[in-house]
Amino acid sequence: MRRRAFAAAAIVAAAIAVSGCSAAASPTPPPDATSILTSAGKATYPTKLEMTFGGSVTSGSTTTNLPDKLLVIDVDTAAGAGAVHLAVPTALLGSDAAPQLAALGVTGDTLSLDVLFDGKALYAKSPLLPALMSQLSLLGGASDLPTLSADTWAMLLDEATLKEIMSSASTAVESAAPSASISPDAMKAQLDQAGVTLTVGAQTTGAGGPANDVKLSIDPAKLKAYMEAHSDQFPSGTAQQLASLDTLTSLSADALVDVATSRIEQVSVTGAATASGSAVSFTFKMSIADAPAGTSFSAPSGAVDVPIVKILGPLLSGMFSGGLPGSSTAP
Repeated sequence: MRRRAFAAAAIVAAAIAVSGCSAAASPTPPPDATSILTSAGKATYPTKLEMTFGGSVTSGSTTTNLPDKLLVIDVDTAAGAGAVHLAVPTALLGSDAAPQLAALGVTGDTLSLDVLFDGKALYAKSPLLPALMSQLSLLGGASDLPTLSADTWAMLLDEATLKEIMSSASTAVESAAPSASISPDAMKAQLDQAGVTLTVGAQTTGAGGPANDVKLSIDPAKLKAYMEAHSDQFPSGTAQQLASLDTLTSLSADALVDVATSRIEQVSVTGAATASGSAVSFTFKMSIADAPAGTSFSAPSGAVDVPIVKILGPLLSGMFSGGLPGSSTAP
């Protein structure tokens, strides 16, 4: 159910992005939703940002509250660097998960994952990493992997391998990008066809002061019909998202946009669905703010080189006609 909820949240985020990137006339008081999101798409943001994700899921009479910083993403757009921190309380995984996690080396009350890109190489750290590397080495036939601990930073991809991967992916990214923006009227008509309605709620107070509340209401059935009729406008693998829409009974979102700066400060996604005959509701919240002072994107000291591509290469070579970048073991 959480996977379906996150898929629904991704759909709403895409609708906000499309609206924010569309051209619009100069806003006139009171501003409409399209002009607010258009200004947000053109707003200037700090080079160092932090995005935090949290929320809650209710099934029947039981509500599970997710930490406000379940997922934290920090980026430095000027340096082309970023960091991801995932911290899942083990209590959310149920009592049956404790023995299984202990067998994998996770004994604390939080299952964590840290990923860092310093602009050159990709690093990761997690209590699960040693067990994962051990399993991958067995499957891939590697026998000379370094020993890792729960606190060890592993360098998974070096600069040369990343350049190869990014070069291979650039064509796909360019083909997926929209060729041109559409007019406000055309955009509104397209959103209407997709079952997306934009309105502006009462002005509220955000983290930076007065903020406009842009509301999105989505008709899941209408959205599914639109996606099926315009499959060429969506990336491959949309079938899973369409299956998720079958269970949704409602889906909406609120985007708080700072009046003074036009920056999006928060996006909240709320939905309801049916799962195995039971009603389920969820709320996910993303907040955007300046990265905290002292946030570092420097390469971690003492990182261990783990040739992940060479490990996975033998396992995945059958899926790629040319093999994986950097996976060749030829001298």
